[in-house]
Amino acid sequence: MDKRQLSMDEIQRALKEHQRLLDTNHQSGAQADFSNCDFHSFDFCHEKRGKLHDFRSMNFRGADYVR
Repeated sequence: MDKRQLSMDEIQRALKEHQRLLDTNHQSGAQADFSNCDFHSFDFCHEKRGKLHDFRSMNFRGADYVR
């Protein structure tokens, strides 16, 4: 099965909506669904702070991180 290819904009929007979901105790925002995606070239660190995104409640089933 081919993995989904997401643009950086799509990934960043999903991470922003997911963070809003966590910040509002699931009252607003949306769960990040990265199932069956190809992440071989994406860095999940915050660009300026060097801090990892909070991965709670994200869906990564079947995702690839390495080629």
